[in-house]
Amino acid sequence: MSKLLKNRYLFKSEVGYTLPIVLLILVFFSILGISLISITMNSLKLSDSERKDQAVYYIAESGTTVVLSDIDALVDSLSNSQTIQNEQDFFAKLEQDILNSKVINEFEENSGETPFATVTVKLLEIDENLKERKYEIVSKGEIGTRTRTVGGDFSVSFSAGDQISLPPNLGVFSNDKILLSNGTIEGNLILNKYSSKGIEISGNPSVKGDIIVPVASGNNVFSAPTWWINENKPAILKEHQLVEYPLPPFPEFPINFATMPNMNVGNHKVVSDKNINITSYLVENHKIILDKNYEINNITFNSNRKLTFIVNEDRSIVVNNISGSGHLHVEGKGKLTIYLKDNIQIDGNLNPQNTDNLFIYVGPSKTPSVPKTIKSSSYAQFNASVYAKDANLEVVGSAGVTGHLVTGGQSVKFSGGTQGTASGTVVFAPNAAVELTGSGTLRGGVISKTFKMDGGAKVISNSVNLNENPFWQVGSSEKGEAGFTKLLIKEIPN
Repeated sequence: MSKLLKNRYLFKSEVGYTLPIVLLILVFFSILGISLISITMNSLKLSDSERKDQAVYYIAESGTTVVLSDIDALVDSLSNSQTIQNEQDFFAKLEQDILNSKVINEFEENSGETPFATVTVKLLEIDENLKERKYEIVSKGEIGTRTRTVGGDFSVSFSAGDQISLPPNLGVFSNDKILLSNGTIEGNLILNKYSSKGIEISGNPSVKGDIIVPVASGNNVFSAPTWWINENKPAILKEHQLVEYPLPPFPEFPINFATMPNMNVGNHKVVSDKNINITSYLVENHKIILDKNYEINNITFNSNRKLTFIVNEDRSIVVNNISGSGHLHVEGKGKLTIYLKDNIQIDGNLNPQNTDNLFIYVGPSKTPSVPKTIKSSSYAQFNASVYAKDANLEVVGSAGVTGHLVTGGQSVKFSGGTQGTASGTVVFAPNAAVELTGSGTLRGGVISKTFKMDGGAKVISNSVNLNENPFWQVGSSEKGEAGFTKLLIKEIPN
């Protein structure tokens, strides 16, 4: 066989192996490609899953961040509030807002799904000695069917500010102006803010105490005739530092008191449909035992008749109005608090036998621009501590006054021969113009916006501890201090 024929034969015999080899190579690369695509897809799916899993964790964590930030701001706000001065009030208001579940949903959509976190705060522990409470915060993040939960503890503490105390030897404290035409001040005069002629003397008043004006006041802050200065040689001290006297917190009136049962004396309906009627000779000197706290519409008197409430333990009543010609007495070992929605207008004695067992809160005026006036009657005893939300106070004639007079109103007037005596009467009216005219005497002290005195009136300083009165059991001249401590936030297994 020739060489040419041999080569041709060999070439033809190799043709059958080429196609399988090519097909094998194609199958190999196809399988390799499919495997790579599968691996890549699985990797992408795993990456997306991990991303969503991480995202839902961040959602849960963000929930705690948002709520803890809100709590931090609330703690700061409450600690700066002049109306919160004890631990109970602080934590009551704090927990009213935080002990609940909140849904935080202010997040961008994730793969078409809306993420959100449900955050819950619970009280864990109360430490009375440290005035501190520990709380647990738990946040559950959710994106679709995926959830992750984180949580941790935080603590809040609160220390009450100093209770309100009056300046030593206080006669009159005025924020803006003191004008003395006549009369006597036995105690210090204190001007809170500098102004020209902030303390002005005219006529011939007697001042038996220091005149204290703000630090760095000008020489024109005190004005008086030269002869008066030469004769009295007043001590003018430029040493006063600005101080604010906020009103004590005014309470919410109770709404869950019992209804007083109807009661007849003879054919007279002395208690009828929540009204007390001291309007018949059959109840000339009527007594009612307060065995529980009651809600009453109106108490009405006539013909100088008398009603006595017997309180053998501390009691409270809510009343719309007390009016008419008559006398209201309080007897017993307990104290009576009256929450008065409208007004008291009686021509007669109010609690003449006692000085420290009747406390009256007078609710806000229906028209704030025209505030109501609480007015004592002439020639009568007015023995109660009164705290009016915004009413003006007027004590006239020869009424004897004991107990403190507190108001957020704009005017307090004493006229005639009014006697504010006993252990001390403090007129606490930081928004009001306080005026004393006539020949009355106020034994205690005055906190006012402006003060004016004329005639033979007297203010005689008398040391008084305000904190013995329930009006100031909360309230302070210095705000409380709160602390907020966040601990480590960590994941909680679902």
